[in-house]
Amino acid sequence: MSDNAKQQNEQAPINLSEFRSIHFNIDLQNLTSGVQVLGNTDVTFQEIRKDNTVVFTLPPGCCNSGHHILFKVVRGDTPKTEPVFQMELTAKVITLDPMRSGLSQVKVEVLQVQQAEWNEFLKLMNNRQDLINRLLERMRG
Repeated sequence: MSDNAKQQNEQAPINLSEFRSIHFNIDLQNLTSGVQVLGNTDVTFQEIRKDNTVVFTLPPGCCNSGHHILFKVVRGDTPKTEPVFQMELTAKVITLDPMRSGLSQVKVEVLQVQQAEWNEFLKLMNNRQDLINRLLERMRG
């Protein structure tokens, strides 16, 4: 980074809205058992990995290893000036680990997703990570 860019970065005020998390509403249907989880705020993304796996936090009892799950993902905090991000993905449960909170950490392999939606999702998450990295850099000075 050039000295001029560094100086501009240091002088730029930090906007508190930059610290807000991206919020997703995630519903799921267990295609193996028929169990549905709708509108549960415990369903969250934990990790999106490059090996086509995703780690979710899920409520207990909604799936087991080997089950196939349909996730319906909608961005819940979309600015009014942008179209609402939506994505459906079908995945297979690889591992399920209970957490102290009573929830489960579930690693799934993505089996089917519209490539354009997946790419948009990855771009959204990468942009968010870039913003976090820039904020940390500004804070370090």
